[in-house]
Amino acid sequence: MAGSPRAHLEQRDRWTLKGVSDDSIHLMIQVMETWIVADPDSVATYYKQRFLKNALPSALNLEGVGKERIYNALKRATAKTQKGEYHKIDHAADLLEDRPG
Repeated sequence: MAGSPRAHLEQRDRWTLKGVSDDSIHLMIQVMETWIVADPDSVATYYKQRFLKNALPSALNLEGVGKERIYNALKRATAKTQKGEYHKIDHAADLLEDRPG
């Protein structure tokens, strides 16, 4: 991404943001599960035994990791846990609830 959200949108998407203040520009992640994967220790605490922490991507820029890879990594990491394979409806709210910030 360019140096700021404004620069990113103007350069990549050719948006004209004249009259829009920087504090009004907000970008979101590609997929919510990126937040989950970003804190593998919390995910391990949630799933407990048989969680495969090493199955999760450990990229410095997780936003550069495609959503299918994120989904597949969560599936592999959680498949043999007592809570079962990661499922957005069943697990995401609990996992995101304890997020800092």
